[in-house]
Amino acid sequence: LREPRSPIGPMPAAALRLPSNIHYVAGIDVQRFAESPLYSRFASSLSFAPEALKNLQAETGLDVRRDLTHVLFAGESPRNAMTSIVVLVLRPGHALERWLVKQDLRRYEHQGRRIYILAAKPVPRVAALLADDTVVLGMPDQVEHAVAERARSATPLRENEALTALVGGLSADAPLWLAYQVTATSPTEGLSPELARAIAGVTAVTITGELQPALRLHFTATTDTPAAARQLAAAISEIGTLALYAAQQNPALLQLVRSVSTTQQEQHVLLDATIPYALLDGLAAANVAAARPPS
Repeated sequence: LREPRSPIGPMPAAALRLPSNIHYVAGIDVQRFAESPLYSRFASSLSFAPEALKNLQAETGLDVRRDLTHVLFAGESPRNAMTSIVVLVLRPGHALERWLVKQDLRRYEHQGRRIYILAAKPVPRVAALLADDTVVLGMPDQVEHAVAERARSATPLRENEALTALVGGLSADAPLWLAYQVTATSPTEGLSPELARAIAGVTAVTITGELQPALRLHFTATTDTPAAARQLAAAISEIGTLALYAAQQNPALLQLVRSVSTTQQEQHVLLDATIPYALLDGLAAANVAAARPPS
């Protein structure tokens, strides 16, 4: 069995141990994220806030900054966290398995791997090491499937050529990223018929984020035809016009809306936004002020 050695775009090589039939994978470069202005300013409201990190450390014995290189998310759709798995890519020298063995955790064997039961209620959660540097967490059936795929192949995700090609097209140094081969129908309740038709034509979505010196987000939607891309770009432009009108009384929000640009290239719609952290500070302050009860 050939072990993964080379990353694909921003995705670490360890991610090739993921199941072949996932439709999306997303990642965070932990060290760069933790050192970014985004984390230092808004840690209390982010999913990787100190409290969440404490919970992860309590659950796995890992020190996030010391022991992790990446956190990955993968599954059927990024819209459904319940069907996703979390993958921790570990630095050499971590003591996760020794820590797990010392805990009073129930465990069982599956396909030659030991699976640890982290929680039974309200949602069952288990963990398993796919390799010395790769641990997967999720619901039992998801983790068992990942273990079975790993037993079948050293690099099962390499078989998913469409998704790995999508990841390979992303910037290799992106600290935040997502690649999604769209297979499920997106919900269209409350959308205009034009926007619903435009969304229905989307076949793939990618997102990358840069964290310094400003927050830069790059979103690409790929459609099945250039006509569908034109329709989607027109729908996004219409939303932008409405947002400009709605933001007239809020200078910070108006600047945020104006930071977004949309272009079409054949079957692709590109949306880019560059958001200075000072602007995010202003929006956060405005939200705090709006939440205060009138005196």
